[in-house]
Amino acid sequence: MAYAILTGAVVFWPALIIAMAVLRAPMRAFVLAGAFTLGAMLGSFFSLMAAEPLLGRHSGDAGTLYTFAFCSLGAIAGGVLAVYLLGKLAGESLWRRQ
Repeated sequence: MAYAILTGAVVFWPALIIAMAVLRAPMRAFVLAGAFTLGAMLGSFFSLMAAEPLLGRHSGDAGTLYTFAFCSLGAIAGGVLAVYLLGKLAGESLWRRQ
């Protein structure tokens, strides 16, 4: 769970700044960054749960690197999936400027 909270802390501000630069609408940028961050937190949590039985509990450089890579890819996939689902629920493109 600590990885998920760390992911949320590290991902939210850059996502918000990028969304503000692209959209120039504060509310839409905040919702988009929040959805991506929440998805990234859930993705990293579930990928970490899946990585433990797959990779085992090996201590060392290789095990730590594989776990970090697995958790990072899960966070990216979770964030992208959350933004995709938010766009489907909203019924319009979130990236379009208004």
